[in-house]
Amino acid sequence: MRRVYPVIMPVPDVDKPARGRERNTLLSRLARQAVHASAQKAGAAIQILEKADSGCPLPDNGLFWSLSHKPDYVAGVVDHHPIGIDLEKIRPVSDGMYRMIALPGEWDMGADFDRQTLFFRYWTAKEAVLKAFGIGLKELSRCHISAIIDDTRIGVHYREQNCVVQQICSDGYIVAVFASDAIVEWFWM
Repeated sequence: MRRVYPVIMPVPDVDKPARGRERNTLLSRLARQAVHASAQKAGAAIQILEKADSGCPLPDNGLFWSLSHKPDYVAGVVDHHPIGIDLEKIRPVSDGMYRMIALPGEWDMGADFDRQTLFFRYWTAKEAVLKAFGIGLKELSRCHISAIIDDTRIGVHYREQNCVVQQICSDGYIVAVFASDAIVEWFWM
């Protein structure tokens, strides 16, 4: 079975511009470094990290890639198959966001879990799957939680496929990776 190596890196305090385009440019650059580090751990080389007009990452040298960034952490991953990664900080959200991210039946599955953490488990799992399929959040409503397997895996049903998303939680963040039929080896730097 193949392995994938998602890399999660902290954003150094000295590199945290206040806001706007400058911050986004910096975080994107750091997340791309995480993509390169993931490729290196996989023994592969990725050169050009370009995106299609739709914003979907274009494969390079036979490698698919995905990245995510927040003000405190960035994440990146590569694979020889379509792959998706998402990173989110666990924080309070409005009731409207809960209704947007999942249906009542999906929330019922997680009744034994902390509601705020569960929200971000669902959010990151769905976004990782949509990224792997090259689709944006516009199809979020077609993506459904099918099972909470355990504390590190969650099932997502999308486009007639059952996807198992692997997750890790650390320092108040949840990271999710969807890499079909792969073993995930996390590198939290």
